[in-house]
Amino acid sequence: MAAAEGQFQAITKAMVTLSITEADKVRKEAELLLKPDAKWEELLMPAPISIAILGELACISMRQKDCVSISKNSPKDGFKSIKRPESFRACLRQVSDQAWEAFNEVHVNMDQIRLRSMYVSKKMTNIMQGFFQNPQVGKNQLQAEITKIQNTAEKCTESAQEMKDKFLEVIFLVKELLQACQNAEHGYEKDLNGVRMELEQAKIKEKSVRKTMEDTEWKQMQMEVEMKEALNEIGEALDFSPISCYDVGSDVTDKTEWIKKQLSKVEESGEALRRSHKEDHRSVKNIIELMKELTEILCEIKEYETREKDFETARKMLIERQDALGKVEQQWDKMVQFFHMISNLLQICFNWHLQESLASVECIQQVTHAFSAANVARLVHMISQTFTQVCEKYLLNLVSSSGRVLTMEPSNPSFDPECAKIASGCDEAQKAISSLVLEMKDKFKRNFNAGLEAIEKMEAMQHP
Repeated sequence: MAAAEGQFQAITKAMVTLSITEADKVRKEAELLLKPDAKWEELLMPAPISIAILGELACISMRQKDCVSISKNSPKDGFKSIKRPESFRACLRQVSDQAWEAFNEVHVNMDQIRLRSMYVSKKMTNIMQGFFQNPQVGKNQLQAEITKIQNTAEKCTESAQEMKDKFLEVIFLVKELLQACQNAEHGYEKDLNGVRMELEQAKIKEKSVRKTMEDTEWKQMQMEVEMKEALNEIGEALDFSPISCYDVGSDVTDKTEWIKKQLSKVEESGEALRRSHKEDHRSVKNIIELMKELTEILCEIKEYETREKDFETARKMLIERQDALGKVEQQWDKMVQFFHMISNLLQICFNWHLQESLASVECIQQVTHAFSAANVARLVHMISQTFTQVCEKYLLNLVSSSGRVLTMEPSNPSFDPECAKIASGCDEAQKAISSLVLEMKDKFKRNFNAGLEAIEKMEAMQHP
């Protein structure tokens, strides 16, 4: 497959930068596609593959609860094609709608190419028969039909260009969406780093406040102990009997001094108690303020953690979607190359073989170029016929299914069957392409071999 794609890309690249010295090389590379064993199915496979990836992306996006915005870190001059950057799903719906329009136009244009290339193929087959009967008869027939044939080929080329342009519009949208996802992902990553720093600072602050609270609570416990001791001292100082002060034989002076000491002690303890009460009040007030501050910090931490989760989720979703969009872009690039290849087959190989057939002197060269021109027309007809059938039977419905998925909730009973329908439908489209191409190759090979045998017989008759 890689080798065939390499040949195909080499052809289209050479066509784009075609020069006189490259013309012969380009024709030889294009002739590889005219061989019966050429891998034509690889030219047609990107269509169902691109739809399968688009459908898978639609299903994944709808299953995820959060709809990520891609407007973050958007271009200063705005988006060129994206209409609703605030919703990735809306952007995906836009891609799906444009893809359906593109495939619908491809269906119409391919059908026109199918009919016109069939007409040219039949004309060239008749002209070849004329060459076999009489070189001059064949040449006269070709001269009489060449303008009409070339006009028909030109219309086919115009149709191929229209299809190419339509898909280029979709590719431009996908490229812009992919770039927007990359920019938004970088924006979310920047925000994520910022919120992580704020979260770290908040956690450091939380740790500091908790330490201060622990110290304050420990001091409050100490004050409670001191208050209890002061109360005990007051109680002990007041716990005496007045009568005992006047016991018989007591020294009144000594008793007076003792009472003064007791009262002094009570006053000191009372002052200590008042100080402890005041400190306790301040301590309780500080603890209330610290608890309020801690609550605010914990709310900040919760908010930062939520934002961190949201940014991380958005970033991961965008990374996943970038990968899928990159694959979609790659497959649609191949389809553009496919339309470009059809255009070049008609313009370069087909017209060149017609002109060479008229310009050739020897009959065998005239027949050979007419044969090659007929093969070009037959190849274009077969490829366009296959694409038209697959598009009509599978592709348009599958693109529509992708659009429907983007309007459904995952809880909808039809959601999972619709997603499964896209995957199975794309598989069926690929199998249909393989089957039709095998049938096409067999038919092409029979015509090809029959033509070669006729040319070989004619050459043997000219050079016995």
